[in-house]
Amino acid sequence: MLPNKIQVKLFIQSAVDLKGLIPVFHRWIQEDALKGLLIDVADYRHVPNGPGLLLMGHEGDYALDLADGRPGIVYKHKRDWPTDTNTLETRLSFVLDRVQQAAQLLRSQADLIINEEEVEVRFPDRLTTPNTAESFSAVESSLLADNGRTLGKQVTDIAQTSADQRQSLAVLVQTAPVAEPV
Repeated sequence: MLPNKIQVKLFIQSAVDLKGLIPVFHRWIQEDALKGLLIDVADYRHVPNGPGLLLMGHEGDYALDLADGRPGIVYKHKRDWPTDTNTLETRLSFVLDRVQQAAQLLRSQADLIINEEEVEVRFPDRLTTPNTAESFSAVESSLLADNGRTLGKQVTDIAQTSADQRQSLAVLVQTAPVAEPV
């Protein structure tokens, strides 16, 4: 299983002023602050539990997402994978790296508190990654590979958010910092 679309969300634990973050997203485009080609900003604040703000890119999109009443920073990779991302583990690491870069910028430029100990991983393409027990098992194995190396942290729990096959496969991963060797 090698999904073409992967989305990772880190949850924000502080109040989010979406209107105040519109210029921040525009500045990221102007300053080429994130990897990949960034194109435009769309304001979806009017959509309840929606994407909030969307920073559209060619390879992937960033969003300040409000889904399920839990705000977070999201990166969704949608096309043009680098040639060295030919396994599920490398693709998950790639997407996580992108969302962590955006989270770091939000911390420094918007003073937001972001919880990196809880990660939501979603696979929006139900054709290549159906919401089945087999797909969940493959994702779980990849996230647990080499003691959580994919996420760069110790995985403490993985749960499939819904078994409804009409929904995208999504997992909620709880992590803890990896202990440094003594």
